[in-house]
Amino acid sequence: MTLTQAEAEHFYKLFKSVCWYVNQHEECFCEDADYRTAEAINPEHMESLFDLFFEDDDLNDCYRKENPDSFSDEELEIVNQWRNGVKGNFIVERILKKGAMLIGTEDRVYQMVGLITEPDEMVYFLPMAISTILLPYKGKIVYSSTFRELPLRFGGGMKKVLKNTYLDAKANNTIITSLEV
Repeated sequence: MTLTQAEAEHFYKLFKSVCWYVNQHEECFCEDADYRTAEAINPEHMESLFDLFFEDDDLNDCYRKENPDSFSDEELEIVNQWRNGVKGNFIVERILKKGAMLIGTEDRVYQMVGLITEPDEMVYFLPMAISTILLPYKGKIVYSSTFRELPLRFGGGMKKVLKNTYLDAKANNTIITSLEV
């Protein structure tokens, strides 16, 4: 499952604006780069810029106060909710029609949807370890534009543990489908 085209465009509008803002304030990369309108953006730059934003609540507060792109209150609240995201390493245990099932720390299971690409097109084998930031977006969990595969492989015993972690979360109705507070 992915966001609709309109949702994905809206997400990227907000995401690119935040990255542009961080770049202007932190002067990380070329100061002339306007991430808000660029079509081909270096994913590593975007990831680095968003990491700075995610780690610094003051940047989030300043961004929303300055509102450089005159976003609506609803759009600014979406950006504010990103501070409830979860950064870390996850294991993609399975992919269902409703999204990818990721296992994080403390055996938390998250249901993540793709932005514009179906999760099964990004995951080449299961289970697969990844590093990303999970973000709330309109009642769903998405990732922060990129995720990085980690060089880990799992044997039969660990695969069984991961499967049982997912099945327990499903049976107990504890799969996390939204990060909004």
